[in-house]
Amino acid sequence: MLNYFVLSTLILFGLLVFPQSVVFDTIPLNYQLFPRDTHDSAAVSVTGSVVLDGKDSITIEMYKNGLLWKRNSDNLVYNNGTALFKLYPKLHAELAEYSIKLLLDEDSIIQIDSIVCGDAYLINGQSNAAANDYDDSVHYRCEWVRSTRRLNNVGWGLARADTIYADYTVGVWGLRLGKLISDSNGIPVAIINGALGSTDIEDHLRYEPNPTNTYHLYGHLLTRAINAGIRDKVRALFWHQGENNSLDLSYLNYAHNFDTLYHAWKEDYPGLEKIYVFQGHPGCGGSYQHQIREMQRKFPETYPDIHVMSTVGLGYHDGCHYHYPGYNNMAQRMYDMIKWELYGSHDTAGSFPPNIRQAYYTSSTRDEVCLVFDQPVLWPSDTFITWNTTTTYYSMQDYFYLADASPDGINHEVDSGYAIPVENKVILRLTQTSPANHITYLPNSSYSLGPWLRNERGVGALTFFEFPLDSEQVTTIGSIQTDRTQNSKIQVWPNPFNPMVRITVSGGWKTDEQRRKMALKIYNVSGKLVMDLSAQPASLSSGISWNAAAFPSGIYIVRLIREDDILERTIMLLR
Repeated sequence: MLNYFVLSTLILFGLLVFPQSVVFDTIPLNYQLFPRDTHDSAAVSVTGSVVLDGKDSITIEMYKNGLLWKRNSDNLVYNNGTALFKLYPKLHAELAEYSIKLLLDEDSIIQIDSIVCGDAYLINGQSNAAANDYDDSVHYRCEWVRSTRRLNNVGWGLARADTIYADYTVGVWGLRLGKLISDSNGIPVAIINGALGSTDIEDHLRYEPNPTNTYHLYGHLLTRAINAGIRDKVRALFWHQGENNSLDLSYLNYAHNFDTLYHAWKEDYPGLEKIYVFQGHPGCGGSYQHQIREMQRKFPETYPDIHVMSTVGLGYHDGCHYHYPGYNNMAQRMYDMIKWELYGSHDTAGSFPPNIRQAYYTSSTRDEVCLVFDQPVLWPSDTFITWNTTTTYYSMQDYFYLADASPDGINHEVDSGYAIPVENKVILRLTQTSPANHITYLPNSSYSLGPWLRNERGVGALTFFEFPLDSEQVTTIGSIQTDRTQNSKIQVWPNPFNPMVRITVSGGWKTDEQRRKMALKIYNVSGKLVMDLSAQPASLSSGISWNAAAFPSGIYIVRLIREDDILERTIMLLR
């Protein structure tokens, strides 16, 4: 078998040359992953020419998990002493390792081992994307998680996370995520991590004169993807960055630069299905962490194929990075998010982080605030830390900030709070009447121990900054504003959904006449009516299905409109 280093080096220069016998134009590498197609398979290209007269045939033998699986031979036809060959054996996407042996007549000339077929992903950003093993706790590799060499861009191997910025490294949470995907779905995974610590978003932008210039981070990652043969079939990209841009006024250009980067990704990775963004954690960085996190929270409003995952409440945060268990929790959260979208799992409840939808004063005295989320949230118990003989307690109500309040440290404008999970609400009782028109959740920085608002699955709510605080709860439908009540209950399943969702309404009417007067309508986040289901009042209690196949991914509002009030429920269409 040809030495792996020699094989990689020869491919780097474009051709494989076997003196006096065979010249290869294309041939796979040891440990290479081939992205699967829509038929869960991939064709492997083995092409070249035979320049040794007297050989009659070329044979390819494929081995699956060490056993001969297929054997095909082609006769050689010479023209001026050269015979061309083109072989395209297929691999299947499964937990199986394939080997390829090539023979001239019966003489073996090369063998390629441990090639697989599966899914490809990219990771990019700064240090929490690189995800170093700070605790020296990663002592495993996974047979089914692969990556590429980092420095010369050629060569494949088993992914690793015991170091960073080295061949085959994918980071602690990257390796764990790959293992979760492969173990749960029976498919190999390739991950290429192009992250670099302490980098601004500007450092990751595409160099327009030469997008594949490897002196630029963007070009280095793109070149690795091209040389790996995965560029056109990357399924998703994971982005964890922003701390550096919170240090100075460069945060003002963050949204614009992200938009530039987003469109470059969509152009250079045409098969990209989803982009997953981690919202930053209050910690290391500068005075503008709030602003960066708020931009990240709102990305899905602009980009329908982006989803944002929270990082608060993961635990094991050292003020900047994460210990080994924290990065593992990060991988689990991300897998729970992607497993439904990309792998068809039905275990979706609570997989997405709670996101604020509305904030308003509950009365004209302005001494109580209601926060409405897109799903149920739980009010946490106090956390505490004991140092020597002193115990310090931290309470959730101390980390909400009304306008003009300090964005850091303990704040005493909220006296107490509680959650109403069945209504997706959190109630904050203020210490006094407030004139504030905005509210912020969590400090700008220096907040690692909690407590946190979480959903029933334990996923932390996304932080929000200067979110509008209305004087009363109102819903706008065209030019009509009306108070909402919770006398009825809207149930939806599944949520998120794709493309079918079933909507059931329980209670809220005493007679059939009252039920017939109800209207069930669906609006997008801009308030535009997209579907009127009012023609099926008799089915409210048994369930009405909505097929959203013709609509884009995003947030939709289900509204039950009655004579004197409105009830609504947020749903999410994910493709």
